[in-house]
Amino acid sequence: WPMLEKIALLPPEDWDKGLAHMAPLIDAIVLDRAIAATPNAEDIIYDTRIGRFRVITRSGLPPRRLQEVYDRIADVAQLIRARAVGNQYNALQEEAELLEDYLTRYPQTPLRLYEISRKVVDHVRRMQDTGVLPENDNLVDDVTRDLMDSADDIYSLDPEAKEAIDARARLRFGRLTDSQKAALSTVTEVVAQLSDGPLAGELREDARAVLAEQAPSPETAPNRYRLGSRLVRMFAVSGSAVIKLETALALVTPAVAGAVWLWHIIYPLLGL
Repeated sequence: WPMLEKIALLPPEDWDKGLAHMAPLIDAIVLDRAIAATPNAEDIIYDTRIGRFRVITRSGLPPRRLQEVYDRIADVAQLIRARAVGNQYNALQEEAELLEDYLTRYPQTPLRLYEISRKVVDHVRRMQDTGVLPENDNLVDDVTRDLMDSADDIYSLDPEAKEAIDARARLRFGRLTDSQKAALSTVTEVVAQLSDGPLAGELREDARAVLAEQAPSPETAPNRYRLGSRLVRMFAVSGSAVIKLETALALVTPAVAGAVWLWHIIYPLLGL
């Protein structure tokens, strides 16, 4: 409602100038609202040297603490590799692969290390509930305890990560329609083509996770949140990057340009 009030109270002389004049004014208000609602412990910039968007991680976690978290997660992966071989713990091998993948790709990104720690803990508890892994077991308990300690350290000691985690928890993600998924797929691919290699890969990875979901779930909540928060920030970057992005979107499908794009794709994606 505060956002709609700001739009409604734009000066009458602006409203009198018609849609072409009003659209960018409305876009700016919508973008401010979407950006404020989706802190993500990072900055999106348009690097003019390479002509691409790229991401810069923000973190308040002291380097020593980050190293401790990294080492603890690495120790969990090693423990699984050593103990979960051809026995009742074999299902943990896939979890070790997930942990190792994130340690390789995101060693300096506390928010990502938090997410993978919580994800693996959820996987392990689900496997205990279904009888795939034993309950009240020392090895399984060691895995979940160490990963939860890592997640708790990040949440408690990194204010940037905590802000993003809390903001994501406040959202209530809804089911996307087929047409919304199609538009999201188109927009994400256009934006990925304007991004550097690592960021482009992450955008496509998050989009695949969201497009594959039958219904919103805690498993895909980080993908939804990260993708939405990045798209609105890319659109908000000033200068030639926005012109290039808007032109590309309009060429692909005029229906997803400007405020229409934000309202009909980003808002359902994030549940704002």
